[in-house]
Amino acid sequence: MPTYFDRLPVELLYMIFQFMSNCDVIWSFFDVSPYLNAVLNNYNWHKLNFKSISKIHFDFICNHLNLHKIISLTLSDDLKTPGQVQLFFNRFNLQDFINLRSLTFLSITNEDIYPILFNLPKLKYLTSLITECRSSQPLLLGQILTQLKSLENLSVSHGDIFDHNVALPLRNLKVLHAGTCNFLELRRLQMIVPSLVSLKINLQANHQLQLLSDFDIWSSLERLNLTLNRKKMFIH
Repeated sequence: MPTYFDRLPVELLYMIFQFMSNCDVIWSFFDVSPYLNAVLNNYNWHKLNFKSISKIHFDFICNHLNLHKIISLTLSDDLKTPGQVQLFFNRFNLQDFINLRSLTFLSITNEDIYPILFNLPKLKYLTSLITECRSSQPLLLGQILTQLKSLENLSVSHGDIFDHNVALPLRNLKVLHAGTCNFLELRRLQMIVPSLVSLKINLQANHQLQLLSDFDIWSSLERLNLTLNRKKMFIH
């Protein structure tokens, strides 16, 4: 049976969709009518954020995904959506998201994220990786980072970005949120990511060392968000 929305032109429906999240668009309009299904199949609902979504909405949306259209994906294992990451990848293979550019994991454990990380190099357009892990153990990203040739934005709360497994340098990385480090690790970071434009970091001020050993290395740095974990420190 035709609906009121079937009378609306595609352009007007697209304007309505712009005021909704892509998840809400799929949940609200898919399978309402053949006309709306056709409109949605041609709509660029390319950014999906599953944070705080209900299980019934999650299942419905997963049943209607066009993987080739997705360029941004956010998954969360927080208290509202426990086990979501594993559920999602029980349905889909990461390498099938061939146009994915941004990938975000929230409240994930190291055990759940490691199998995913090894597939990241298959995403040749991936430019942004954000991980918020519940574990306090370092996330071993070193060898993976050397294979992510297009990655420009990285956020990791506990990682081995300072580890010697990271090949030098990662010139493609422009934006970095690297969690906590000490002075020695910060100096090494200058060599690992010399082309940074933006850096956010929590610095452990345990030693009286020169903050930036060679300022010219970070001549491209435009934004620095630096948090010190003690009130008194000396910078030479």
